[in-house]
Amino acid sequence: MALDIYQVLGTVGTFTPVIVAFLLWKKINENVQKMDFPQEKKKSISLISAALLFGWFLLVLALAFLDIYHVKAEFFSPLVPIGIVLPGIIALVLVFFSETTKKIVDSLPGHWLISLQLYRILGIVFLWQLEAKALPALYAIPSGYGDIITGLAAPIVGYLYLKKISFSRGLAVLWNIFGILDLAVAVTLGVLLAFPQPFQLIAVATTTEIMTTYPLVLVPVYAVPLAFMLHVFSLRGLLRKNNPA
Repeated sequence: MALDIYQVLGTVGTFTPVIVAFLLWKKINENVQKMDFPQEKKKSISLISAALLFGWFLLVLALAFLDIYHVKAEFFSPLVPIGIVLPGIIALVLVFFSETTKKIVDSLPGHWLISLQLYRILGIVFLWQLEAKALPALYAIPSGYGDIITGLAAPIVGYLYLKKISFSRGLAVLWNIFGILDLAVAVTLGVLLAFPQPFQLIAVATTTEIMTTYPLVLVPVYAVPLAFMLHVFSLRGLLRKNNPA
């Protein structure tokens, strides 16, 4: 029974980022409608952003159902690291080289982008899986608590930035850096601890194999890149020279 509860909570936690993606798409769509783009371009942006956010989710969901991400003794799938890194690279390329993307990202409220990452408190899923002996402590504790701290701090940092408190901009930059480092630590440990014996790079009794299977694999290949994307968008706004905050 306990394991069933952990599975339910894990499923809820891994699907919540889709709601966050919907809120991001909705805000992008609302803002684009107010811009001076031609009507056809507005429709294209709405469709393309929906395809990127939700088509991406449907793709990784299908691959997860097919168990293609699964790292096991018989097959060391490289798709989890690829699924983490590739969306991040695409996001960085668009933010740095697409004028349309820059204009859209710059229209997103800074405090809103920060507060949206409240969902990171669902890192508690890692601690539940640790309690169920399904994840190693070396992975679950730093990843779980790092996400929880990032998520709990998000609305506080967002509120201070909205109110333009004197130190809020610097605090928001530090919060973003902490959030990115938390993702980097989780990804690094997740990969290092995924290999089964006798191929383990770090000897642990329980590996992170469960993070390469459905539904938890949706965390590294969807939730993590989405969180990184939000951090990139947030930092762009915070570090712009003409940022009035």
